[in-house]
Order: sequence, then C-alpha cells, then structure tokens
Amino acid sequence: MLLTVAIFVLIPEQGRVPLGIELLAVSVLVWVLSLRLQWRTVHALPVQRRRSWTGRLIGLDTAIVGITLAGAGLVSGRLGGFLWLLPTVLICLIWSTYNAWSITIDAVDRHKG
Repeated sequence: MLLTVAIFVLIPEQGRVPLGIELLAVSVLVWVLSLRLQWRTVHALPVQRRRSWTGRLIGLDTAIVGITLAGAGLVSGRLGGFLWLLPTVLICLIWSTYNAWSITIDAVDRHKG
C-alpha cells in the first residue's frame, strides 16, 4: 500500500489536484478490497477470536483513512493535504514491524517445539 502511494507521490511535475484524485482512487480501491478480505477473515474465525482480530484491523483501516484524507485535502486545498500521510506511514511501519516480529517469534517457537 505504501509503495503504491509513494509511486504516485514521486511522479514529477504533477499538480496537487491530480495527485489528490490518484490518492483518493487508491485509498478507495484498497479500502474496498481490505474490507472484503477482512469480512471474510473475521467470519471464518471462531466467535471467541473475532473481537481481538477486529481490534487489530482498526489500525490498518485507520492508515487507509489517512490516505483518503490526504487525497481529499489535496483536491480541496484544505485538511492539511500531505500531513495525513505521516500517521499512515507510522501506522504501517508499526504494523509491519509487529507482523514481522510475530512471524519471527512464531518460527523460533515452531523450530524449538
């Protein structure tokens, strides 16, 4: 997700409105796909695990909202524009670090067990 956003942001000599439209389009596409996959995942889980899984997804969805707000801000000239990408980057960095750490610990536990 962040790589796609970075590619659009780094296109030279692009106005703020076309960039805002691109960010809005990417965020809507990612949001639709994410919500569909999240719905499938949550409903495939046992009922006891659904609440904790839903809590994890809130962070990821918040990052997507940041991209949407950045796009809307660029199109409208308000809302701070690019400033909304900062929380998105931080959330995704923390999310990916946590997931990488979890996979590493899980691999070590399986290797020992």
